[in-house]
Amino acid sequence: SYEIAHIVQDGLRRMYGENPEDIIYYLTMYNEPIVQPAQPEGIDVDGLLKGMYLYSAGDDAGLGGTPPRCQLLASGVGMPWALEAQQLLRDDWGVVADVWSVTSWTELRREAMDCDEQAFLYPEAERRTPYITSVLQDRVGPVVAVSDYMKQVQDQIRPWIPEEFSALGTDGFGFSDTRAAARRYFHVDGPSMAVRALQMLADRGWVAEDAPGKAAEKYRLLDVTAGASGNPEWAPPVVRLGYGSFITPGTVYDYVVATGEFVLRKQPPGDLLPSAHAVDREFRVLRALADSDVPVPRALIYHDDPALLG
Repeated sequence: SYEIAHIVQDGLRRMYGENPEDIIYYLTMYNEPIVQPAQPEGIDVDGLLKGMYLYSAGDDAGLGGTPPRCQLLASGVGMPWALEAQQLLRDDWGVVADVWSVTSWTELRREAMDCDEQAFLYPEAERRTPYITSVLQDRVGPVVAVSDYMKQVQDQIRPWIPEEFSALGTDGFGFSDTRAAARRYFHVDGPSMAVRALQMLADRGWVAEDAPGKAAEKYRLLDVTAGASGNPEWAPPVVRLGYGSFITPGTVYDYVVATGEFVLRKQPPGDLLPSAHAVDREFRVLRALADSDVPVPRALIYHDDPALLG
């Protein structure tokens, strides 16, 4: 929330301040219930507005010698995953990870492309270093970048990363399940980030060759039921959300409770075509696929009395 506050404040200043610029601000935010952390002391507001800042420096206290290091980049709801990966890497594998909050992958790319364009058109001028390059060039270790979007969002900044770079994202066909299961399925959660970092470190010989395999087994990387992101640690004990498209009334309700997430699906009110919003059909399909290899949520109960749910 403090990131949004700084961005909105800067946008108002630039668009409506003493010297207004001919620009617009477009903010995209997640709709996941999440505990908002307090603003860190000494926050790099300039970096926040440019697109990325160091949120949590890795702690090497007690590890001795020169421990292996890596960089973890995350945005929005991905920040808890990166912080979890930071803790797992340190506690289980003796790896120190810095966590960076990315407020705009696109702004980072736009500024870097502007630097390249200037160098191309004016080769005689002093060459500018892209911001993303400048903040990472003195940092040690491979870079793992994650968001709740497709990998290509994070891949926007790949050309200007001075270290080996890997993007994790939610590419592929949709997965209808809890947030935790979906993020494990797409391998963007904390343990997935930790395993990917260990793979890159093992390739360099900075950790044992078998460390990635042991980590994958330890964290049950291929088991969607082992995912824990989006759990009550990062959300209120009970949250109820109703949502729908601009055309369809909100007819889906998420219940996030201590034991996981439950979804109540109902038809919208009013006169409907016989085949429209056929919740009974959805229930039968989910039940039919329950014992197959197709990953679907467990359908608990179907009730056809409209007086019950309204």
